[in-house]
Amino acid sequence: MKKFHESEQGFTFIELLIVVAIIGILAAIAIPQFAAYRQKAYNSAALTDTKNFRTDMETCFSTNQAYPTMIAGGITLPGSSSTSTPGLSFSTSSGVFLWYESNATAYLADIWHESGTKQFGVNQKFTSIYVTSGIVPLHGTLADNIAANQIWPAPWVAL
Repeated sequence: MKKFHESEQGFTFIELLIVVAIIGILAAIAIPQFAAYRQKAYNSAALTDTKNFRTDMETCFSTNQAYPTMIAGGITLPGSSSTSTPGLSFSTSSGVFLWYESNATAYLADIWHESGTKQFGVNQKFTSIYVTSGIVPLHGTLADNIAANQIWPAPWVAL
């Protein structure tokens, strides 16, 4: 049997187990936080695009005294430009979807990130940006309700 000499260096099995346990605990804390930060980043990208879309629409209105007119129910795919609507130069970020309708006097937009947990809505009537958790289709009867009653119904809330 070999005797242990004081000049030999190394780690004991217990020391290695303690280090592995500490790394495991740190990973268990860090991984869920990382996922939460990613969700916040996706939602933030959609919110930023919502603000940029509104700014572009209002800039067009101040220049032309009318919002750009488009066919109802237009959708812009992530990272693409909505230049098919004359006067509108807005393009979405990667992974962000935009659905909107507009005519000379009004617009209604619904913006979300494909991996996000929130959906944002804007129109020309309200200065607030509206948000809901999950994906709630804004087109159809909900869009008609907003246009007719000038309110954003639940589950939409103002930011």
